[in-house]
Amino acid sequence: MKVLSYRLLVVISFLFALAGISVAQTDSSDSPTANYETITISHGLDDGPLKQRGIIRFDPFQTKKSAQIKYESIITDAEALELVQDDKSKDYRVTFQEGEKGVKARNFERIVPLCQLKAGGFNEQIVLELTTDAKVFHIDYVIQGGNCTNIPKVSKSGAKAKKLFRTTVSLGRLQDGARPLLDTLPELRPDGAPQVQEKSFFAKYWYIILPIVLLSMMGGGGDQQQ
Repeated sequence: MKVLSYRLLVVISFLFALAGISVAQTDSSDSPTANYETITISHGLDDGPLKQRGIIRFDPFQTKKSAQIKYESIITDAEALELVQDDKSKDYRVTFQEGEKGVKARNFERIVPLCQLKAGGFNEQIVLELTTDAKVFHIDYVIQGGNCTNIPKVSKSGAKAKKLFRTTVSLGRLQDGARPLLDTLPELRPDGAPQVQEKSFFAKYWYIILPIVLLSMMGGGGDQQQ
């Protein structure tokens, strides 16, 4: 019985080989490796000089959602204290630079009232809107906001860089819309006639191969029982 089972396994493997069927294996080229894109964040007040305040790294192809986007703040304590103590009538300007400096770099700029940023406790949300092929086409910058006449006081200890901004970063994606069903154009031969797809060896001669395989299995089983 064991010999029969073994022969059956060999026959099944033989049939799969003839049919041209192979076990699907994971190809490294189909699974993009970690390749983080960077967005540099700078900020300033009104039309004053901009200073770098952080870096966003994102890779939407990461399997873990927590690893798809990361934010690193590099704002200094002196800058944090300046924002807290500065005139509330000014505007807070933040820019997002995609890629390295140069021709290919793209800049997104957002301006919000500094008093609203303060009133909202420096809570901010940054959303990178991606196209279906994972390219940034828009960046949303949203603050919690609040009443500019009722701004909570921030102590010097609370004005530390690590405590001041409460930043949340995330990725947003466009959803694929309905796609029309298109007929596949047939491949043509040099004479203009449609190209006929060549059948596999097993598809052509299965009616001959299968009886031979079955007869060999039955004969092998009878020998084993004797």
